Amino acid sequence: LPILAAFFLTSAISISVLERIEGRTMRIILGMILILVSLYFSFFKEKLQRIIRPTRRWQLGAGTIGGIMGGLFAMQGPPVVLYLINSEPDKYHYMGMVQTYAVLTNAIMLAVRACNGYVTATVGVTYLYCLGGLLIGVLAGNLAFKLLSNKIFTYIVYAYIGVSGLIILLTS
Repeated sequence: LPILAAFFLTSAISISVLERIEGRTMRIILGMILILVSLYFSFFKEKLQRIIRPTRRWQLGAGTIGGIMGGLFAMQGPPVVLYLINSEPDKYHYMGMVQTYAVLTNAIMLAVRACNGYVTATVGVTYLYCLGGLLIGVLAGNLAFKLLSNKIFTYIVYAYIGVSGLIILLTS
């Protein structure tokens, strides 16, 4: 619950700040943050797994950073993903927690964005077109998830965050 409370408060504030920051600058900042964080977590994985625990302090920190990133970049997942992958005992617990977080925070973000006028008919139509690709991705991802060990899965998560950052940075 602390992770969601911190997320909700900071995402609402960040969305209101969003209109004051230039888009290219935001993309460069986000890309660099994602690359650096993924490298840091990759190289210091064992140390971080000893430090990061499911405590209220870590949850508030991950939720706060997730809320800020969600409000500014519509990318609230990485801080919580990094927290959960290091605090949960295995990939199955991690996946259950991250899926719950994704459903709840996306519902919150949708409501806040709708209140701020960001949800339009075009957004709705685009969403409907994306559902087919989403279904294919879920099925392929589920198959791959079953085949990966916990260790390899963790490094794939770190790599995915870093590659996302690189793509954002290169397309800025």
